[in-house]
Amino acid sequence: EGAEETEGVRRKESLDVILEGLSSLENILFWAGLEEDYSYSWLEVNYK
Repeated sequence: EGAEETEGVRRKESLDVILEGLSSLENILFWAGLEEDYSYSWLEVNYK
């Protein structure tokens, strides 16, 4: 029984790690997108 419990805990921990990774990836993509939009508008303003 003890072994099964630690297996379940380990699985939950790895799931948490995956979810954390996904949310930080979303943040990175979000900020990269913002930066891209900002760069485009900057280029448009300066090269019209």
